[in-house]
Amino acid sequence: MARVFVILLVGLSAVGASAKTKVLLFPVVPLPGEAELQPAAQMTKAVMTELERSSAIEAVVGEEPAKAVTVPDSTRRPARSDADYRSALAQLKDGANQAQKLRFPQAIRELRRGIDGLTRNIDLLDDYNQLIDAYVLLAVSYFRRGKQPAGVDVLETLARLRPEYVLEEGRYPPVFVSAHNDARSRALARRRGALRVTSAPEGADVWLNGRRLGSTPLVVEEVIPGDHHLAVRLGDGVFGQVVTVREGETLERHADLGAGGPQAGVTLGDAIAANRFDREVRKTARAAAKAAGAEYVLVAAMGMGKAMFVVQAYLGQAKSGRWAALSPLSPDLDMLSDSIEAHTLVRELTAQVSNFTGDLSEDDRPFVADRPARSGKRGSGLKEARVAFVGEGLAVAGGAGERVPVGVGARTPVQPT
Repeated sequence: MARVFVILLVGLSAVGASAKTKVLLFPVVPLPGEAELQPAAQMTKAVMTELERSSAIEAVVGEEPAKAVTVPDSTRRPARSDADYRSALAQLKDGANQAQKLRFPQAIRELRRGIDGLTRNIDLLDDYNQLIDAYVLLAVSYFRRGKQPAGVDVLETLARLRPEYVLEEGRYPPVFVSAHNDARSRALARRRGALRVTSAPEGADVWLNGRRLGSTPLVVEEVIPGDHHLAVRLGDGVFGQVVTVREGETLERHADLGAGGPQAGVTLGDAIAANRFDREVRKTARAAAKAAGAEYVLVAAMGMGKAMFVVQAYLGQAKSGRWAALSPLSPDLDMLSDSIEAHTLVRELTAQVSNFTGDLSEDDRPFVADRPARSGKRGSGLKEARVAFVGEGLAVAGGAGERVPVGVGARTPVQPT
């Protein structure tokens, strides 16, 4: 698990050729659920000690940055009516009735509309089996209509969402069961991805495709690539979204359930703890430097590399707004080399202050490479859990869960030919 720490330094140019440049050193800001205080404090002390020895820089210890930055939080959905959701349920019921009457073109139309409606309202869906039933019936209708390729596409979606789903023997003909089994085999043969879910507040229930997998912060591994239905719930707060997981990648999603939101103030410390080096962070850091009469601002982060830590730092010029990336550092896990790495950091910092380059692009990026930036306030530091979506024997982690009555009406399954 990566451990990420952040150091914020503000440099102040002194008047006069012999005066030292002041550097304001803020305490390390750990990422929630990933950082530990002891090595963060040790790195802070090592840098501070090295700066005290510098003949060009005067170090000053500062407080944690608390000024709010303006960060839109798009994870919070506006209040709305559930009319679209209720309309989708009605469309599924109508589609089931049309299929019973063997009116498959009409059934396909209504089932597709209903599925789209439920997908738009994942946060309102309290019985995911309604959606699974609809996918099965839609595939049946396509087969009965003579559109097997379209039916296979639906079965592949079903296999991705519920790889453990098995058609009941005797209810469907062999050709349909075989098509579903083939779709499952193709889905399970794909290289998988992962989904990291955080929330504010933490400790919210995470549901993926109708299965409760755990509580935030949570990493769901072994996810079949493609679209999935994510719901995060805590009390009356619910976040729902269709997420697209890619092969070999970890997708990040943050759910604001009341501790953040579009109007909530996010401090610079919160943003740094979220591994965000974006426009607002740079703007706020520069403002802090200007307020202190500083000429430069240095932002550094520590993450986990291969058997050692990795430290990446960015140096910004308060007046021009230009930034430069300093060379990565690699302190060992026992932090025995912290003084050596701190010396390297201060040496390059001194050289940059003397001859600033400032050629970094204005693109948003995380402080630490390969660690996606997050949004929202810092959590309480709960330990991040990990769970496999596709487990042994095709079982989805979290169990089958309770099933509430399906809202599309009782029916006898329509048989594909």
